[in-house]
Amino acid sequence: MNHSSDTERSSRERSGNRHVDPTRAYAWFAGVFLLLQGVSTLAMRLVPELDRAFPALLHHTRMVPSHSLLHIATALIAFAALRWGARRGVARFAWGFGMFYIALALAGMASGSPLGLGLQAFDHPFHVLLGGLGLAAFWLQRRREGKSRRPPDGRLPAPTDSGPT
Repeated sequence: MNHSSDTERSSRERSGNRHVDPTRAYAWFAGVFLLLQGVSTLAMRLVPELDRAFPALLHHTRMVPSHSLLHIATALIAFAALRWGARRGVARFAWGFGMFYIALALAGMASGSPLGLGLQAFDHPFHVLLGGLGLAAFWLQRRREGKSRRPPDGRLPAPTDSGPT
């Protein structure tokens, strides 16, 4: 347990200065969205009666089982980061997943290949958007942390002569 983080958090809460951690918000959003999409599309593939009852879902998404499973696995990673990763693990998820999704979009656009995931042309802008949101959340959180390390007067500490330059 990190006592200084607990003290900092409780003092922020008492002062009414509550900031939403953008990487946590992103991990929750991505995790819930991807889990819902992955489970629903996989269920449609595995249970023909569901597909007949809701034919528009697979018709519009064209999801294949490997793509659905990737969404489910990614959601579970997001939830694991939220549960056990602390601030650093959640930030790593936002950065890593953001980079992966942008790379996936660029590879799909450049190759025109479904990459074994049944990717369609309409998937690529979505991957750029969701990946970009992850990178933006990571950047915003890093920026906030950098500002929170400054002294209360807002000035950067003076350099010291302790150590090589």
